[in-house]
Amino acid sequence: MLLSKMAPGSFGRIKHINDIHPTSPESFPELGERLIEIGFEENARIKVLHESPLSKDPIAIKINGRIIALRRIEAEAIEVELGLGL
Repeated sequence: MLLSKMAPGSFGRIKHINDIHPTSPESFPELGERLIEIGFEENARIKVLHESPLSKDPIAIKINGRIIALRRIEAEAIEVELGLGL
């Protein structure tokens, strides 16, 4: 499942981070590298905390004890295995 599809309150573990955005490679050529730099790494446990009430974008993620906001288009590059709590 993609991180962008997870509902608030969901837990998971990062399986894979795509190096290039799947639908817009020319816009995000270094997306995977940037996500890794801010703490998104394979096997890290995550929880989706909140989403913007009107547009549902951005979403707030808890990872490694930190809360990070991501746009949904960025979250599409992260593959997650559901069901593993923090």
